[in-house]
Amino acid sequence: MSKINRNPINNRVTFTSIKEDKFKANGIYVNVYLPLDKETAPLNTVLANVISSSCKEYPNMQSLNRKLSMLYGANISGTTRKIGDNLSIILSTQGIDDKYAIDEGEKISKSRAELLCSMIFNPNVEGSAFCKSDVEREKRQVLDYIDAMYNDKRQYSLKRCTEIMFANEQFGINRLGTKEQVEKITPEDLYVAWQNMINNGIFEIVTIGSSDYDDVKEMFARYLPEKQLISTKLNTQVISTVNKINKVNDIQDVSQSKLVMGFRTGIAEPDGDTMAMRLTNSILGGTAHSKLFLNVREKLSLCYYCSSSYNRLKGCMFVESGVETKNIEPAYKEIMNQLNELKNGNITDEEITAAKMSFINATNSICDSIGNLEYWYTSQIFDHEINSPEQAIEKIKAISKEDIIKSANTIKLDTIYTLTGKEKKED
Repeated sequence: MSKINRNPINNRVTFTSIKEDKFKANGIYVNVYLPLDKETAPLNTVLANVISSSCKEYPNMQSLNRKLSMLYGANISGTTRKIGDNLSIILSTQGIDDKYAIDEGEKISKSRAELLCSMIFNPNVEGSAFCKSDVEREKRQVLDYIDAMYNDKRQYSLKRCTEIMFANEQFGINRLGTKEQVEKITPEDLYVAWQNMINNGIFEIVTIGSSDYDDVKEMFARYLPEKQLISTKLNTQVISTVNKINKVNDIQDVSQSKLVMGFRTGIAEPDGDTMAMRLTNSILGGTAHSKLFLNVREKLSLCYYCSSSYNRLKGCMFVESGVETKNIEPAYKEIMNQLNELKNGNITDEEITAAKMSFINATNSICDSIGNLEYWYTSQIFDHEINSPEQAIEKIKAISKEDIIKSANTIKLDTIYTLTGKEKKED
């Protein structure tokens, strides 16, 4: 079992050490949380890419890669992640654990932390602007990702449904922004975003592995403010009521139509019983044993795929399906029928057992990856308590049929989004 130790340095900085002896590598992650904002989200996404690709000491990819090679082939990466109504800027490094160094007593993790600090706190800037070529290169990367999302119609449809359903909430903001927003970003804009991250972000520094990370903690403490500062407010709005069902249809040149249904539950961290809702989602459409998969897809053949997902920080659920246009209405009716079956308690012991086993197997596999383990813990930063995978499994085992029915009856349809195109005629 992983041993977690959280040590608040002040109201803006927390150092979390996760002791895990099973890996030959270790990871150091710096998560910086900021409120999700339509104007700054694309800036922060490009910023994460830029500051993870160079710094003042290593101003280009060649010199940085040479340094990483000297650190036994370590890596540095940067990305952003949406956490409820907030954005997390993640800068991380992974490499071999100290005990596997050639020279006994060599502190590889300390050297990697030193490099990570240089990239975050001493980036490759001139005056009040980042290097123009670095900015343009990383802007192209984000623009390519936006294009890729548009071309992946399943991912695109979920994004559109989210934007429609949460049009008046921060959760509806796309962390990548639009192509127009990204294209307008200047080196000076990025410098302002970097200063805002350093001065206003809430830092969660996470280490995973078997090394002693006291020197890593001391290093970050030298860069980060020591005194108590005015903390950025990080909240997530949870709405359970539905006054009117949104219905939106887009038409594009697609061969397979998409049906995405957004639901509100009101059950969210840190106040709701999200474990029961996670199991409810699993029974509805979260596994290959679910009601949606076995009935909508397999038994009735109304779709190519049909699954559900639950966001425990926002308290929302999505059902995604790929269908022929003529089957949109029948698929919708059967999805709602299976949800009503769940609400009415028509659940077998076999369905509950299969859902619990699926959760247990998936949760056990989290401990096989440093990256998955990091996400498991940092995604719980805003929860009322942080559970280890083992603790979560015990809570799932204790959930009863009555708990599932109670959770199911909080699920309310909010948005129906369809993406349709011309159907191909059969030969």
